[in-house]
Amino acid sequence: MRAIPFTKPATRKLYREYLKRTRRVIAPLPRTDRMDILMEINSHIFEGFTRESTTEETVRLREILQQLGAPEEVFKPLLAEKTLQKATRPFHPARAVKAIVLNVSNGFGYLLFAVLYLSVFGFAAAAYQKMIYPDQVGIFFKQGSFHLLGIVRPEARAALGLVEVVGPWFIPLMLIFMVAAYLIIALLHRLKSRLIL
Repeated sequence: MRAIPFTKPATRKLYREYLKRTRRVIAPLPRTDRMDILMEINSHIFEGFTRESTTEETVRLREILQQLGAPEEVFKPLLAEKTLQKATRPFHPARAVKAIVLNVSNGFGYLLFAVLYLSVFGFAAAAYQKMIYPDQVGIFFKQGSFHLLGIVRPEARAALGLVEVVGPWFIPLMLIFMVAAYLIIALLHRLKSRLIL
């Protein structure tokens, strides 16, 4: 595979780093598969530069690479599938375990992000509900320990012996929780993109 001859050093560096990350991620694949993937990436980048554009070269390459996605994300499902296929042809327990770990970790990562994103929306919805039903929404404790974050009718609250503990600080607290969850999501995305299989 021939490298694309970029004119700017920053563009060449970005291009080489992306291909290096890709090579690292797809290293477990057979040589022919690796070559096909690298040629396909190169072709996609080359085609992106053949279209007319007034965008600066490095910015343009960055946009193309963003469209392609992080190699660690894009090729993880392919690696998991190929490893599983390799393990099941002639049964090889070590390969099977590796494939299972790849698939489970992939699923766990998506589950974790889903929970965090839902938390952000849940905290936003709770803050909004507090504005509409100020006496019914909050963080409720029962006999000194946490019981519920949400909405409770006054009659149910009395029957259950629940006490709302944050009062007017509920909305600022939900906003802090939203920001914290969002920062965790951003950090995990950054960490995930840096991790190599």
